[in-house]
Amino acid sequence: MSYQDAIISWEPVGSVAPTELRAARLEAHWAARLVGAVGEAAARDPLADYGHIALTFAPNGWAMGAVTRDGVRVGVELEALALGVFGEAGEPRARLELAGLTLDEARQELGRLLGTAAPEPSREEIEDHPLATGGRFGASSTAAAAELGRWFRNGQRFVAAVAAQHLGASPVRLWPHHLDIATLISLDPPGTPEPRSIGFGLSPGDPAYAEPYFYTSPWPVTADDDLAPLAGGGHWHREGFVSAILPASALGGEAGAQVATYLESALAACRKFLAGYGQATVR
Repeated sequence: MSYQDAIISWEPVGSVAPTELRAARLEAHWAARLVGAVGEAAARDPLADYGHIALTFAPNGWAMGAVTRDGVRVGVELEALALGVFGEAGEPRARLELAGLTLDEARQELGRLLGTAAPEPSREEIEDHPLATGGRFGASSTAAAAELGRWFRNGQRFVAAVAAQHLGASPVRLWPHHLDIATLISLDPPGTPEPRSIGFGLSPGDPAYAEPYFYTSPWPVTADDDLAPLAGGGHWHREGFVSAILPASALGGEAGAQVATYLESALAACRKFLAGYGQATVR
């Protein structure tokens, strides 16, 4: 995957206003947390970077969790709000439609399908939503869910392009904690004190931005550091965290090309800044 591939395959967005996706993304967020809970409780090969609780996109469109000690994987079809149980080779074994279920019913049913205790999803740092207090999946509109799916696919393609073009980039992962699709470019060898890195990803929205946004984050960095201007409609966010942000509302008619322009300027700004901490090797 290259930047040009990501531009060409960009799926048009905007049929639902980006600020109207909150309900759909929070339902998807809870669904992804159910998958992450399975990885946290039963991953066969726990990883030091907690990658075993994250999800990876599969060619069949599912976001797949880690292989469990029993040799199965749980995945989520974010747009359709369904969970799936798969064999280690990817063969489907069971499907669980979430619409109409409460969170507790969903986790109990998932536990039954797995033959284990019901997974308990983390309730940390997630926005208020009726699902947390007995509400049911499927309350958001199908149009919003479809629009959210387009954002996830667009984001995944650009994150995959960044990961493919930089040695030392981590696998492309969907993190259930914040529901962001991301890769982390490590600039220093393992064991380096305070290692430098650049994180790039897509968030479908959060308390900081009530809409999808791309982010590019240098580390280490402080809110007072001097950072180069950004192109493509991006801006530096400095309150609570420091990151180069491109929100959905800033995108114009040639959205894919605009994201690529933003991305190139954001990565260049991060490289320039982090060079001040030593010889950055962004390859």
